[in-house]
Amino acid sequence: MATLDTLIDKEIGTRKNQEQKVMDYLLSHRESILELSVSQIADGAGVSSSTVVRFCKSLGYEGLKDFKLNFQAELVKQEQISRPFTWESSSSEICTLMETKSVHAVQSLFTESNMKAIDSIARAVVQARNTEILGLGGSAIIAEYLFRELLRYGKKVSLLTDPYMMRRNISDRSPDDVLIAVSRSGSTKEILDLATKAKMQNIRVFSLTSNEASPLAALSEAHVLSCNVRGFKDEGDAFSRLSQFSAINMITLLSAIYLGRGNEEYKRNFNESSNYQNFLSGDKDVH
Repeated sequence: MATLDTLIDKEIGTRKNQEQKVMDYLLSHRESILELSVSQIADGAGVSSSTVVRFCKSLGYEGLKDFKLNFQAELVKQEQISRPFTWESSSSEICTLMETKSVHAVQSLFTESNMKAIDSIARAVVQARNTEILGLGGSAIIAEYLFRELLRYGKKVSLLTDPYMMRRNISDRSPDDVLIAVSRSGSTKEILDLATKAKMQNIRVFSLTSNEASPLAALSEAHVLSCNVRGFKDEGDAFSRLSQFSAINMITLLSAIYLGRGNEEYKRNFNESSNYQNFLSGDKDVH
């Protein structure tokens, strides 16, 4: 189970050899962890009982009992994440599953690899002459949100959400441009065609997708991996998009901060623009 792997792999580089044995044993007996005693784990791993307790404490738990209680909660959460909505789902069940899946969709974004990719995208956007944003179908919603946010932060951006326009609007590309493609599957033909042509023009390509083994991810200098959980009738787009919206908030926030560092004029213009928008929206806290 991925959640258990994450817990046990925490600070693995500093784990002692005996604690590593406990980790290996638990990973190979994860289905029966709740029934195992300290002595059974110790005997199975070939370590002392105190090593088992020390291992649990290294993960932030008081001992094995605390670890098992939390692990049981993780089992329930993982079951809810993988359980789809059905025609027979009650309103209370839908509420519970929606909360669990939504929280997971956002939390799953914040991995080390995703944070590195998001930082790379933000830095590339700051340096780009133009940022070209691609998205079709449901992904067009995400692409347009990124477009509007970057436009609001003073960057030159272009948005392509129509297959015909995608084929026609690539003549003004420059090696100083950046392309960001949004595609849940990472295999949409029109998106792949434009990303491939961009690579041939020495344009930096980045992507947001829920399939890290996709052709689009392979084409990208860096890609942000959104969650892929089951929704209604196995449709997981809603949760993937929720994860991607969070990624865009991170990308645009970092872009604004990088643009403003050491640039007092940008900060002043940014603040004035924000105050004007607050004024238009009726927010009285304008200064």
